[in-house]
Amino acid sequence: MYKFSYDDLRDMPLDIMLTKSNLYEYDHLMNEKMKSIPHNGRGIYVLYSLTGKILYVGKSENIKSRLRRHLKGNEKITRDYIPFVSSIRVLYMAEDIRRDSLFSVERWFITQLNPVFNAS
Repeated sequence: MYKFSYDDLRDMPLDIMLTKSNLYEYDHLMNEKMKSIPHNGRGIYVLYSLTGKILYVGKSENIKSRLRRHLKGNEKITRDYIPFVSSIRVLYMAEDIRRDSLFSVERWFITQLNPVFNAS
């Protein structure tokens, strides 16, 4: 599992960052795949449709827990896009990236990727 540093976020092109991220195909085995996500994994996640359209970008101090909440579809906004999710990319952040910095990183990804379901 690659953990992105401040230098990566500053210097690495977006397409390379996405290539280095962890990819999880969303299918009937998703519950099994969730076991491989670290309990303390923090970072940015990107939800994709089957056609590769970016549906949603989010951040979390605990990616595993946050993705589980998304995939259950209990929240109204989640119910709108979860039926279309086919894969998830997770960009894990190094421990030295502060919590408040995750918000800035998430905003940057949203600006760059223009996901369908993120509020403008």
